[in-house]
Amino acid sequence: MADRARRAAIPVRASGQPGLGARAPRHWHRSGDDSPVRRRPGQLSSAAASLRDPEQALAAFATWLRAERGRAERTVDAYLRDLRAWIDAHDTPPVWTEVSALQLRAWIRAHLSSRSPATQARAISSLRSFFDFLVRRDVIPQNPAAGLTAPKQAKALPATIPAQAVLDWIHGLAVRAEEPLAQRDAALLAVLYGCGLRVSEAADLDADAALEPTWRIIGKGNKERIVPVPAGTTSLVRQWLPVRASLTSDDEPALFVSAQGRRLSVRGIQYVLDRRAREAGLDRHVHPHQLRHSFATHLLGDGVDLRAIQELLGHASLSTTQRYTHVDLAGLARVYDGAHPRA
Repeated sequence: MADRARRAAIPVRASGQPGLGARAPRHWHRSGDDSPVRRRPGQLSSAAASLRDPEQALAAFATWLRAERGRAERTVDAYLRDLRAWIDAHDTPPVWTEVSALQLRAWIRAHLSSRSPATQARAISSLRSFFDFLVRRDVIPQNPAAGLTAPKQAKALPATIPAQAVLDWIHGLAVRAEEPLAQRDAALLAVLYGCGLRVSEAADLDADAALEPTWRIIGKGNKERIVPVPAGTTSLVRQWLPVRASLTSDDEPALFVSAQGRRLSVRGIQYVLDRRAREAGLDRHVHPHQLRHSFATHLLGDGVDLRAIQELLGHASLSTTQRYTHVDLAGLARVYDGAHPRA
């Protein structure tokens, strides 16, 4: 009796469709005027149907990653490369509804087994995100990549450079006043090490706020943080600015520019640091991220609170920052082993 009363309480339109307050069945979809439109099971909306084409699907996916997921442009590019590699492995364009987890695992084994665990993990993330997007757009009923597992990655301790070696390296460039690009590279090193920036964040810096005591940095996932700029870093940036002005035009906003006056790219910065490291006689391949690692490790060694370091680095999770405690403890253990009489 109660069930009959509840059914009677649901308003019904003359068409037989449920009225306000009722949930439309799964095969009814909302039209532009918000009224339910009956669609046969398996029938796609016009927007979803357009996503059958791989290029249209990838373009829409890229827009979704940027606008709705807040992914950085480098992440979007990496995901698209992975997906195009997977699509190109097919003789004919893949049909999304026919893709299975078994097929995806076979492709990973055939094409990625010799690649690093990090590369495999990113490719799996690319596939998982793409098919999740297609599920959200009602193109496929479920995500065939949902069950894919990435290989375990070895948790190597971040490589660092001794503080004095970094300071000597910067000073060695700063005193070469006759070389314009040496001034740039001294300032660049000071920014990466003194502020703990990611290489992409350094590449994105503009000159208009270069002498401010703090910088507003937009990091991974479009997360904003405020970074204090050490006085020594500001001094080297100030030395570089007149040289920069002689190399570039007024319409170039970048702080760090090439000899041709254009913004230094991420790869350009990587090349500059590697070349300057060899010049300085550093017995290692230096990656920009090592300066960021060194920044965090040296701050921790000087007693700076882990939470403060997390804020300076822009880490979303404290667990990411905590790996620097392992670096610091590893250094302490080496000192102990070398100095303790019973070690």
